[in-house]
Amino acid sequence: MVNQKYIDDYLSKIEMLERRVGVDTTYKLLEPNEIVLSDLFSLQRAAKTIARFIGIDQFNFVIVPAELSENTAGQIDLSVDKNEVKIEISKKQLEHPEAVHATLAHEITHKFLQFHNIHIGNNLVHQYENEILTDLTVVFLGLGKLMLEGCHVEEVTESSYYNFDSASTTTTSTTITHYTGYLKMEQLGFIYLFVCTMRKIPSLEYMRNLRSDVKKMLEVVQSEHSSYINQRFHTDSSYESLFEEFKAIIEQHQKILFTQDFSSSAVKQLLESQFDGPIQNEHKVIGESLSVVNKLLNDNTFDPCLLFINRVRADAVISNQLIVLSQKFNDAYTRNQNFRRYFKGLRNYLPHLFGTRPITQETIFCPIDGTEIQFTGETSEFVTCPTCYYQISTSSLRWQPSKLQQFLGWMFRPYSID
Repeated sequence: MVNQKYIDDYLSKIEMLERRVGVDTTYKLLEPNEIVLSDLFSLQRAAKTIARFIGIDQFNFVIVPAELSENTAGQIDLSVDKNEVKIEISKKQLEHPEAVHATLAHEITHKFLQFHNIHIGNNLVHQYENEILTDLTVVFLGLGKLMLEGCHVEEVTESSYYNFDSASTTTTSTTITHYTGYLKMEQLGFIYLFVCTMRKIPSLEYMRNLRSDVKKMLEVVQSEHSSYINQRFHTDSSYESLFEEFKAIIEQHQKILFTQDFSSSAVKQLLESQFDGPIQNEHKVIGESLSVVNKLLNDNTFDPCLLFINRVRADAVISNQLIVLSQKFNDAYTRNQNFRRYFKGLRNYLPHLFGTRPITQETIFCPIDGTEIQFTGETSEFVTCPTCYYQISTSSLRWQPSKLQQFLGWMFRPYSID
């Protein structure tokens, strides 16, 4: 299973690519069988095919077999003032066409990123991150099949010798694995499936012409990450129900918090240590949750791929926040129950103090930054703080603190003995 922190990073990079070059990127997939390798000239043709496919065929790629270091499959000369681009391919790679496909795709994509000035940073410390971005961009540009087929190639050799003592022949098998790129096959598989799903590419198309082991890997990745790799994010209703559930939890939570807030202000000297800290902290948690979700869902874009990415990320954020808010809600509910026990007799004696108050012209203060907020009976279901944009459910504004304060003032009034 692909680690969650990697998935978040991949989605950020895919979003960046979609915003920068998504409009000019083909939704097609380059098939491995479209590139035939037989000699040095076929290497040149393969490079030209890949460059044409991703839209940089104005460059002439010159492929040169070379003796490279042990862990180097290929390297490219990125001199910016040349239309002729030299790529060196390790001679060891030439024995495995799939590995050559992946290496050419990776190196030519380096030129694509340079041409479009896309990078994580130009310093040496960013070199590894830029290599990860390159692998991901290979898949984004439709070269995913080349990368999946060639990122992990096994070479099996057998040798036999005759054992005179036992008068028998012994055969031994040796497996050598060749790796291309910087991402593991499962990580590439996640990116490949996500991009194909984002672009509504049918499974028959993206599974075609792949090795059986690659297909099995993709099926496992699909099963493990169905919450991300899912066509439901192409429909508006896919996340609306989850957002409604999220909003309902927020409203219920805020009702309890404001109930506690009003009550706490009335008996602050008695209950300050129990209420104020948790209330403010939980309002901040709610504010941060709403801010993240609203930013993702209110991105004014008509790009279906960006909409898909935003909905996937919103789905993940809301799912995670529901877990956090569930615990916070339980904590708030427990405190509320404790508070109700303190005033059980008071509720029975003066129920009108605890009823729903009509919303007329009112002033409240934002629980996050203290900004004064005006609202009326015609106000929508949420009131938004003009400073920090924290949203307050108007239905959560219950109780009448002024009357409650008056009653508590009377209850704790000093007695005089005549």
